Amino acid sequence: MVHGVISEPVDDEFLTLMRRNRAIYISTLALFHSLADVSAWTRRLAEFDTRGTTPKDIYERFQESGTAARPRSEKVKQQLPVLLANTRRVFEEGIPVITGTDTSIPGVLLGISSQMELVLHVEAGLKSADVLRCATINAQRMVGRELELGTVQVGKIADPIILDSDPLADIRNIRTICRVVKGGVVYDPPQVLAG
Repeated sequence: MVHGVISEPVDDEFLTLMRRNRAIYISTLALFHSLADVSAWTRRLAEFDTRGTTPKDIYERFQESGTAARPRSEKVKQQLPVLLANTRRVFEEGIPVITGTDTSIPGVLLGISSQMELVLHVEAGLKSADVLRCATINAQRMVGRELELGTVQVGKIADPIILDSDPLADIRNIRTICRVVKGGVVYDPPQVLAG
């Protein structure tokens, strides 16, 4: 199921149907935060983007465009606590949660929004270790590739990143990328960003 439930709290019937159908829940928290207030969302992204992976003028354009409220943005803003509570409940009920942002929404910027999606899941009440599994092994299980991808194990394909700080201590540390290993070659982050 793509896009979290924001309209009302999920109930037992919903959870039973999700389990019975072996459904997964992709919450798209970033999407809803952007829909609620694109200016506030892109300001938050800009503050989080300590490496400057997205040019400042991109953030500024979205912040300026967000001054005119989108239709229903106030309603979405009021419903965000429901979305976060539903994400936590679905996870606690054992339904596989996958992190995902959707990118066709203004303000949901490639790369940085994916990192912020992990932060939003922790803010919803999930533990950092659980959120990392939602972004890795759970995502691979969803597409049937968990035997070859999703964890660092002998016999699996992996292009790991090496961080300067522990994401289990603070999920925001996912942005402290020290090295990227791609196809067995070690790169510094500026090399990767330069293409």
